Amino acid sequence: MAERMTYYIRLKFIMAWFHSHYTKTSNMLEVEQMFTEMTEALPKPPKRMRITQFYSKRFYDTRIKPVFESEWAAVSASAGDPKRSRINTLNSVTTRLWENEPSSFKTWLESQRDAEHARELAEHQTVVKELENAPSTPETYHAYVPSASVWPGYTNNFLGPLTTRARFFSLSSI
Repeated sequence: MAERMTYYIRLKFIMAWFHSHYTKTSNMLEVEQMFTEMTEALPKPPKRMRITQFYSKRFYDTRIKPVFESEWAAVSASAGDPKRSRINTLNSVTTRLWENEPSSFKTWLESQRDAEHARELAEHQTVVKELENAPSTPETYHAYVPSASVWPGYTNNFLGPLTTRARFFSLSSI
């Protein structure tokens, strides 16, 4: 019984220390920190796909799938190499078919990939610019909300970027 009482007293001291050490921040500071983290959490810019990925994305059904299915049927029937998975077979078929394409087609597809990447990058830049105008503190947010109800179009212009940023922040912190 004495050991239990000693343990209980030590535990109370540890709990008191932990409570005094880790609860020194005010609630307002935590809210401001949350807004700061939300405003600094910007979405990452899009990456340019490898050319074989883009080729597979565009022409899987017409050019890659028939060849892949026949090769996969042969590989899975033989049950030879255990390292030979479905994705490895697909990647090797895609690479081989890409290398056999004519150079004019390769040039055209690379330009298509670059154009798609430029479009995604432009969309990303507009999102980033919209997010820069979002409020950074609870006070500025509170100042914007009443005026948002006055102008219906303003609600989407203001709350849209904030919602996007908040959603991105909550998904990136999971």
